[in-house]
Amino acid sequence: MRRLWAAGAAIVMCLVLGGLPALAQESPEPSSELPLPSVTTGNADCTVLDRGTRGTSDGLVQGAEGARDEILDCVLTMSDPRVSGTARVTFNDDCFATSVGSECIIWGASLLEGPDGDWDCAYSGTGDPMGGNDGLVLDICTGTVGYDGLTFMAQQAISFSSLRPDFGDGTSIHGVLYEGPPPPSFASPASE
Repeated sequence: MRRLWAAGAAIVMCLVLGGLPALAQESPEPSSELPLPSVTTGNADCTVLDRGTRGTSDGLVQGAEGARDEILDCVLTMSDPRVSGTARVTFNDDCFATSVGSECIIWGASLLEGPDGDWDCAYSGTGDPMGGNDGLVLDICTGTVGYDGLTFMAQQAISFSSLRPDFGDGTSIHGVLYEGPPPPSFASPASE
């Protein structure tokens, strides 16, 4: 009986002191109190709202087939809730033939609406829309509204099929959220 009482007392002390997190659950921290810097991973699932315009480009790659102002709505589900939410994305590309298929230069901008603020983002990268070499894109986002002074930098492994309504296998994201400005090479010339 004495051992049973001692075991019971030990369990009560653990609960009182918070030693058994599975039994003594704490409420999640508000996103504004999460630590910085923060490594975060997740995915984006996108829906095409407007195909924009397509045609021969006079943009970055002369004579390339290009898309301009394609509009997507993307839902980001990230391990850090500050960069989870819905993004309105403007997508552009210049695609051209290569000896092994095709390749695209990809760029655009987005506004990500997070739970406590917004992110103003720009991105660029490369990829093959035929699926032989899906895209890799670098996103640079600066916090606005509730996230002033924060930067989110992320790599996206883009599945081009996820950008088409008859597919949708998502986009993998890995990034870092930190306090401070974007790296100088990504700051706009007006801010330097």
